[in-house]
Amino acid sequence: MSKILAIDFGLKRLGIAISDEQENHVFGRPTVMVKQWRDAVPIVLDLCQDEGVGEIVVGWPISLSGQENRISRDLKQFVDIISNKTSIAVKTFDERLTSRLAQRQLNDMPHRKKKGERDCLAAQIILQDYIDSKRK
Repeated sequence: MSKILAIDFGLKRLGIAISDEQENHVFGRPTVMVKQWRDAVPIVLDLCQDEGVGEIVVGWPISLSGQENRISRDLKQFVDIISNKTSIAVKTFDERLTSRLAQRQLNDMPHRKKKGERDCLAAQIILQDYIDSKRK
C-alpha cells in the first residue's frame, strides 16, 4: 500500500489529508489557500511527490438529491489537470455532508472555528470514509 492524499476542493481553499502507508491513520495537513483553484495544482503535485503519495481522492460535491453543485464544473477541470500532470491515480469520492459534519465537530471544540480547519477536517472525513469503503 501507499499513502493516499484526500482533497476537500474549494475555489479558494483546499482541505488536505494524507494517510499513512498502511492506511490505518489519517492526518490533516494545512489548508491550501489560493486566489484561484488553478494555483493549487502545482502545490498538490509537489505535496504528492514530497509525501510519496500513490493515490489521490478528491471529494465530489453532490447534493442530497444527487445533483451536482455549482463547483462541480471547476472540480472536473481540476481533476483532469491533475490526472494529466501525474501518473498517480486520481479518483473522486462522494463527499455529501462532510463539510457540515466537520463544522459540527469543530463547534464541539472550544476555540476552533476557522474555515480552514473545517476544510482540513472535511478532507480527513473524506479520506477516512474512502479508506473504510475500500475495506468493505
